[in-house]
Amino acid sequence: MESTRDQALRVDAAMMNTLDASRLEPLLSDAFHYGSQWEFAEMASKVEYLDYTAPTLRTVRDSGVAVWAQGGRDDLKAVVLATVEGGKLKRRDMRRAMR
Repeated sequence: MESTRDQALRVDAAMMNTLDASRLEPLLSDAFHYGSQWEFAEMASKVEYLDYTAPTLRTVRDSGVAVWAQGGRDDLKAVVLATVEGGKLKRRDMRRAMR
C-alpha cells in the first residue's frame, strides 16, 4: 500500500505531467509554502500558490512545451524539492538543475 507521503509526491508529479493542479489542491497543507528561483518572493499560502499555479500551467500547456516530472533526465531543466508532513505537501521548492 502506498504511503500518504508517496501519494502526495506522485500527485505533485502528476500535476506537472498533466499541467493540471486540481488533484493537488486537497493534498496541500494549510501551512503550505512555495519557493522558486524563478520567482522574486516566496509564496506563503496554498491559496497564493494555487492562484499562481493555475495560469502558469495553462501558459505552459498553451506553449506546447513538453513537461515530464518523472523518469528520464536527458533534458533536465529543474528539480523540485518537497516536504510532506502528515500526508500533506507542506513545502515545494523549484530550483534550476545543475549540470
